[in-house]
Order: sequence, then structure tokens, then C-alpha cells
Amino acid sequence: MFTYAMIVGVQHGWLEAKEYGNCARKGWIGLCGYIDADGNVREICVGIGQNQDTEYYLNRPRAVGDLHGQAPVLWCAWALAQNERLPAQTKNPGARRIRERFPEAKI
Repeated sequence: MFTYAMIVGVQHGWLEAKEYGNCARKGWIGLCGYIDADGNVREICVGIGQNQDTEYYLNRPRAVGDLHGQAPVLWCAWALAQNERLPAQTKNPGARRIRERFPEAKI
């Protein structure tokens, strides 16, 4: 969700492209490493409830394909794809700035 927020924030010019664009790019690349051959996201933390113990949170079971993880990855892909489909002259200035500074970012 943080990666999605940074992608959209940069695209809309709410976040500085220089500062957050590369971070969003790294987040996206990192997320892609958790997608298996069937398109399922691995290592999704199952619902956590509440607890005072730090270990409770660190030792939560992980799932594959759970919608809590699948959805944010799809949001990122959608945001990146929407920006690429727009004509260059109508794209958000924030997205243009990040493409100029980090052409490999694809944001």
C-alpha cells in the first residue's frame, strides 16, 4: 500500500519525484519478486488482531494469494499502467518529472 501511495503521489505531483520516485520504483521491483508464476503474491501476513507482544506480530503465519496482499499489488500495477496509457501531453507533471529524472522507473 505504501508503494501504491508513493506511485500515485508522484504521478499527481503531491510527492517530490526526485525524493519519492526512486523509492516507489524500488518498492515496485521488490513487490514483483513476491509474485509467483500463477500471479499469486507470496508472504502475505494473515489478519493480525491486536496484541501487546512484538513477537506476536513478527511470527504471524504467511499466506499465498490472500486478497489483503493481492489487491495492493494490483493497485500498483493499475496506477503504473494508467500513466503509461495516457498521451504524453496529458500526463501528470509529477509523473513527467520522474520519467525525466529516472527514465528506467516506468512511473
